[in-house]
Amino acid sequence: MNNYFENCETLDEAKKIYRKFAMELHPDKGGKHEDFVELGRQFESFRPKSEKFQNEFSKFSSAEFMAIINQLLNIQGIEVEVCGSWIWIHNTQKEQKDQLKATVCGETYNSPRWSRSKSAWYISPSDYKKRSRNNVSLDKIREMYGSQTMNGKSNLMAV
Repeated sequence: MNNYFENCETLDEAKKIYRKFAMELHPDKGGKHEDFVELGRQFESFRPKSEKFQNEFSKFSSAEFMAIINQLLNIQGIEVEVCGSWIWIHNTQKEQKDQLKATVCGETYNSPRWSRSKSAWYISPSDYKKRSRNNVSLDKIREMYGSQTMNGKSNLMAV
């Protein structure tokens, strides 16, 4: 599978490449439908590298982030995983649900929520906006942003 926008730096370049390949790959011009759909999908998800994470950490506070993690690590038996600016909570039982919901996240983070597709609780930045309809697996998130797992105070400084 081709990555049509691999060497693009600006949106104008991407538009030119899209027009060029759209003429070649369109089914009415002799191209394959699957290739044309893939081109459209890649163009929709394209953002220039300089703009990709431009506002991702605009309100980030390391003190608040660590305060949330400290609260979570005080809950017995759970596993806390940090992936980028998100916090994932695994190995939870029904008894821990109320403790998770009572976690104070401040202004820059949302309250803990349950992800049915990933079978885990998560805490996301309050200014996060989903940019695509794709559902990304937790393994793909780990691959993209890295991951650090903690399940006790001994791992606290490893973040």
